[in-house]
Amino acid sequence: MMDPARILIVDDDRSVRRMLREALEPLQYLLEEARDGLEGLMKVMAFRPDLVLLGMRMPKMDGIKMCEHLQRDKSTEDIPVIMLSSESKRVCSMECLQSGANDYIAQPFEPHDLVARVERQLEIKEKLDRLASEKDELTLIQRLVRVLYEKKSMHDLLYTLVMQISDVIDVERCSFVRVREDGKTGVVEASSDDAGIRNLEIDLAKYPEIVEMLRTKKILFLQEIGKSDIMSSVRQHLQDIRFQSLVLIPVAEGNRIAGTLLLRTAGRKTAFSPKEIRFLETITEAARAAILNVQGYEGLEGQILDDALDSTGFSQCSAFDHAQDMVDECFRLKEEILSLKDLQQEMRERNRSTSLQ
Repeated sequence: MMDPARILIVDDDRSVRRMLREALEPLQYLLEEARDGLEGLMKVMAFRPDLVLLGMRMPKMDGIKMCEHLQRDKSTEDIPVIMLSSESKRVCSMECLQSGANDYIAQPFEPHDLVARVERQLEIKEKLDRLASEKDELTLIQRLVRVLYEKKSMHDLLYTLVMQISDVIDVERCSFVRVREDGKTGVVEASSDDAGIRNLEIDLAKYPEIVEMLRTKKILFLQEIGKSDIMSSVRQHLQDIRFQSLVLIPVAEGNRIAGTLLLRTAGRKTAFSPKEIRFLETITEAARAAILNVQGYEGLEGQILDDALDSTGFSQCSAFDHAQDMVDECFRLKEEILSLKDLQQEMRERNRSTSLQ
């Protein structure tokens, strides 16, 4: 469930603030108020609104000055502003839009008109935020993948991978476990909490979470390992460990699950977010291509590696193409963000033209 939008109402007239609140409260927005521009700027820093409803004429600092201040600050320039005033529509709308406001409402206003304009600005803001987040995420993954391709040994690659993941996501430990073909033993190739761990053999019978992941070939979440039926066979050994939740990301080679990224957390109160899971899936898929380009992957280097390359279509060139695809996607997202910002400017110009008629 998405968090409700946060709206800051800034006006020196208590009755106006009340009318705005009454019009917006049924939509379950989180509302905050300020009585002038100076208080409004302080509330912006503390409340971090998704939209500001801003009175034009106020003591101490009016709406025009506050809007200009928001536009000059990189941390607030993307917050949409809807200006309100009871003065001449033509004069006020020009002033408002020139100060950087996204829209203008003349008073007295109709509640349905206010709501429609608020919803439109929030819709554009939400899409801009989402695209910017996706662009940042892709840029990060593309940078991480390039680092992986620079590694010359399997241990260096895998240790770099688990360290990068643990830096991005709040986990106590991130490990890479290779699964032998017998499906009964595994090898811990790298772990973020100990640079010296490599080729540590484990009995998979003691790790039912890995066995389950191998069976389903899907991502496995265990939010509370002490209560999970999957962990029932080892529950008596869980009392002395500090880890509370697990997530396992399968690493495929052809039709076979050759390993897993195993993330363990302790004391984390929130579940892994969709954004975190998307990041893990993407970096794992990208790392798979890098893994296939590092020679010396023990018994997987020979025919298994050739089969994996044939079945997945990955080669050294295609692996780099995969990274280039991410770069291209970054530019695509950047263009879409710019298009949306152009739309915002077009709306301002349209409002300005309407006010001059």
